[in-house]
Amino acid sequence: MEEFESKSNLLESFMKSTSSTSSSLNPTQAEEKEKEKPTSLLDTVDQMEDDAFFEETNYALPSNVRMEEEGLKVDTTDEIYGGRYVQRDQTIETVESFEDGIEVITLGNALKKYDWFREKYFWKALSRDKNDMTRAVAQNDETNPTGYVIIAHPGARSVNPVNGQLIMESSHMQYVHNILIAMPGSQLTVASFCSYHCPSQQASDSIVLRGVQRAIVFLDGTVRSNSLISIHSWCHAFAVWPVSAAIVDDNGVFYSNYVCLEPVQRVKMCPVANLRGKNAVANFSSVLLAKEGTDLDIGSCALLNGEGSRSESITRTISKGGTVFARADIHGNAPNTKGHIECQGLVITEGKGMIYSIPQISGGFGTELSHEAAIGKIAKDKIEYLMTRRMTEETAVSVIIRGFLNVKVKGIPRSVQEQMDAVIEQASKEGF
Repeated sequence: MEEFESKSNLLESFMKSTSSTSSSLNPTQAEEKEKEKPTSLLDTVDQMEDDAFFEETNYALPSNVRMEEEGLKVDTTDEIYGGRYVQRDQTIETVESFEDGIEVITLGNALKKYDWFREKYFWKALSRDKNDMTRAVAQNDETNPTGYVIIAHPGARSVNPVNGQLIMESSHMQYVHNILIAMPGSQLTVASFCSYHCPSQQASDSIVLRGVQRAIVFLDGTVRSNSLISIHSWCHAFAVWPVSAAIVDDNGVFYSNYVCLEPVQRVKMCPVANLRGKNAVANFSSVLLAKEGTDLDIGSCALLNGEGSRSESITRTISKGGTVFARADIHGNAPNTKGHIECQGLVITEGKGMIYSIPQISGGFGTELSHEAAIGKIAKDKIEYLMTRRMTEETAVSVIIRGFLNVKVKGIPRSVQEQMDAVIEQASKEGF
């Protein structure tokens, strides 16, 4: 493929804005105006009042730059969260709830507090014998259960996302078992940040996270949704195998949004959503950057088992010398079901890197499924055009990549979309 053009409107908007500026100002005025104008979303935020938008965007940036330059820190600004859970290595440091009807509790305490929890939700979305990872976590559950349980009680709606932070500093192994429950008529939004404070020298051994990262269960209800954003900031020596599953009942809606832009040795994950309810919905989005030495195997699987259920999977992938397997499966097992898979990839390092797009759809009578995939490179004329607008080649490439990765997911809360946008913006400032 000679050229690859992103569907994003970022580039077009940029062209229009620069054209209108240059036409109304003389060269000297235009140059001064450019210096005054914020160059990015983060610069814009810095100039704003301390309002809700700033708060929502700010807490989405536990980036590597912040960790390495300032030391590993945990944001303690309570008012921007609906609750918070912080686990450092195997130590649970913080468990807090800030909104009525939204309960944040440790897995161990949930097993003690609620008799119905073990029977209805504990290892119900996933089998503890699914693989070596789940067996290891299940064994840890028997002696020292770690992880969070977040419950949106009937009718409760989270105003701000509940924040879950999983941090590794010294341990070479971390076990996590998280369960999210949205009761009838509730709405729950969770922002999960996973990070490792990389040592100054390269680690010789791999560090492993073994986690049932999300076992998400929806009860019967009518209007409720669950939005989950996971932002991973690992390091070169990290190997991650999270196992995830969701059960979505009648009229339930589940959004899973995954972002991985930092170097990592290997990540292998494929969340599975069982849409067993009538008119259930599950949508997945992934934004991935694989630098040299990184191996990403990221997928999603939707089982359309309920009549009228539907699912969409959107993936944006960039290889900068790394390898990516972008998988997506949708299986239409019931009538009046619909599903769509979209995967787009850019390989931007000549002679290095590879992207494998592996969509799979299967369905019987009464289902409508489709998929599209494309892999290419950045069009040279697009870079040259931006360079005529006083951009360096590096900046031009960064703008195009940022637009390509800027996935707009229908239906997710504004705060979640802003988190995804802000993380991508921060990555572009650090340099793709």
